[in-house]
Amino acid sequence: MQSPATTAEGLSGPPFGAYPLPTFKFQPRSESVDWRRISALDVDRVARELDVATLQENITGVTFCNLDREACSRCGQPVDPVLLKVLRLAQLTIEYLLHCQDCLSAGVAQLEARLQASLGQQQRGQQELGRQADELKGVREESRRRRKMIGTLQQLLLQTGVHGYHTCHLCDKTFMNATFLRGHIQRRHAGVAEGGKQKQQEQPVEEILEELRAKLKWTQGELEAQREAERHRQLQEAEIARQKEIEAKKEFDEWKEKERATLYEEIDKLKKLFWDEFKSVANHNSTLEEKLQALQSHNMMESNLGSLRDEESEERLRQTQELRALKEMMEMQKTEWKRKMKELQGEHAAQKRELQEQNERLQASLSQDQRKAAAQAQRQISALRAQLQEQARLITSQEEMIQTMSLRKEEGKPARGVLSCPLLSPVPHQSIWRMRVVVVVTAAQGTCAVRLFGWVREGKKIFSSGTYRAPACGGFLPGLLFSVGWWRHGEG
Repeated sequence: MQSPATTAEGLSGPPFGAYPLPTFKFQPRSESVDWRRISALDVDRVARELDVATLQENITGVTFCNLDREACSRCGQPVDPVLLKVLRLAQLTIEYLLHCQDCLSAGVAQLEARLQASLGQQQRGQQELGRQADELKGVREESRRRRKMIGTLQQLLLQTGVHGYHTCHLCDKTFMNATFLRGHIQRRHAGVAEGGKQKQQEQPVEEILEELRAKLKWTQGELEAQREAERHRQLQEAEIARQKEIEAKKEFDEWKEKERATLYEEIDKLKKLFWDEFKSVANHNSTLEEKLQALQSHNMMESNLGSLRDEESEERLRQTQELRALKEMMEMQKTEWKRKMKELQGEHAAQKRELQEQNERLQASLSQDQRKAAAQAQRQISALRAQLQEQARLITSQEEMIQTMSLRKEEGKPARGVLSCPLLSPVPHQSIWRMRVVVVVTAAQGTCAVRLFGWVREGKKIFSSGTYRAPACGGFLPGLLFSVGWWRHGEG
């Protein structure tokens, strides 16, 4: 850095930009060069890393060092005069730049001081404005109070009239009635002529009344103008508020229609998705039923023909493998349904949170019709959730039926008892048919007999029990998925 004398001179000078620059002169070079320290520096690293701290440490030694007596350490020759001139020119340039830096620092400090003074003056001006505003408010209150006083005086003048007072024509005193006035004249103005004084007193009274009337008219005009201006301002504010309310209502209606269309579109997509999945499950179950009926018919035919045990065991093993594959398929389908349900529940929760936030923001401006629409959307969401739960319950019941079929097939025993299962194929009026069956099957000449203990539809019995026959039980009760045990003829 620059020497302490130069720095102190620069800081103590006048502000930069307000006065001429302080006197400047170059300092003598008396310091020796610390060659060991300079040799230890890596100039490339300083330039690469922008090491300004190292430059600040060495700037004083480089600027104020004396190079006139320096010589080469190898040959002992003095420094080249041209190179020495270049180095001295660089030293002078650095010293002048340090002086400029000090001047700029002093100017910045002075400007900061002026800025602080300006800020203080601005704050004082704001305080003065506040004080004047308070005074103006007090003056307005005083003016309002005086206007009320003038109004009161006007009412008094109108009620009492001019002749209610009796003024002495010889002085400025006023009395309530003529008796007091006569007593005053007898006491104070005994023996004084009355003619000229009374005429002189009547004229000032009329002038005062005219002045009061003029002031009263001016005050009334001012009050009327203020009332008109206030009425006009209120009308403008009411019109602006009405326009804002209309725009807000229009924007809200547009947003409501957009959200309603989006919600209906999402509901239609979900309905279509559920219906496609339901049809896929129904078709798959119909295929399983056909395979099961074919297997049962095949087993019946083999039983009647007396096929070999090993072939029957192989067939049962194959059927068991098919049932196991079907069970795995149902597990995969159940997993897929669970995943879809989780995704739908997550989307539903996100949409619900978003709708709740929007409802909270717009709850203050919702009308009765808008609340009804929001309630209807909530009911639709609840119905959609109920449909999802019904689909999950249906998948669970199908899985249990597949497990029951698999267990009975693996045991190799005939099913004898009571079972209940839903009809998977579409039926009239979208009703669900259920039946309770006690199966006692006998095979004779390619036919089978099934004992039914009544159909049940929606909890009501439709017809009585009885014995029904079908050719080889093929196609018996289509669309119904259940397992039937077979007995050989004569086994009960």
